[in-house]
Amino acid sequence: MKGQANTPRLLGLLGGVAVLLLITNWSPMRAVAYAVIWSIAAVVLVVRDRRRSAETVVPESRS
Repeated sequence: MKGQANTPRLLGLLGGVAVLLLITNWSPMRAVAYAVIWSIAAVVLVVRDRRRSAETVVPESRS
């Protein structure tokens, strides 16, 4: 599973769902709570993806 390819999709989906919730007359407090909770989850995924890519880009070199 490619984390880096899925993270932008996840962030786009997050934003789209938050806007959809506001359009469908969800209470603003619920929509904001949803956006905050899932934004935190998305940040965790982005940080994890960056760490994984940093580990693969900088291999140990032996002299």
